Amino acid sequence: MSNAKIIDLSQFKSIQISKKEHSEYQLYIDSLDKLQLLNEMVNFQHQRSEKGKLDATLMTQGLVLFRRLEQEAESEGLRSLAHSYRRHLEHELADYLKDPKGYDARATLDYDEDEF
Repeated sequence: MSNAKIIDLSQFKSIQISKKEHSEYQLYIDSLDKLQLLNEMVNFQHQRSEKGKLDATLMTQGLVLFRRLEQEAESEGLRSLAHSYRRHLEHELADYLKDPKGYDARATLDYDEDEF
């Protein structure tokens, strides 16, 4: 029996679509000013709440968003919050990539608006 990996074509297609969406979302985020970035953070949280969990798309979008928020933050509180969320998403995405079918979407990203 061969040691070659079997590729799940639906997963491969999903990854390719995700890469394209990631590039488009990166361009969108790069076009936003600071206030729009904060609004996007609120929109991100609403999307996550509506879905009830983090999926691969939300995780990758969150990484882009929170990396940019971390770079643009004027207060240490917002910078720290964005950094924490970004690191959390990095860990969640790493867990997902290890075993997409067995991933437990237990991640929550709730925040108190007073934090920033």
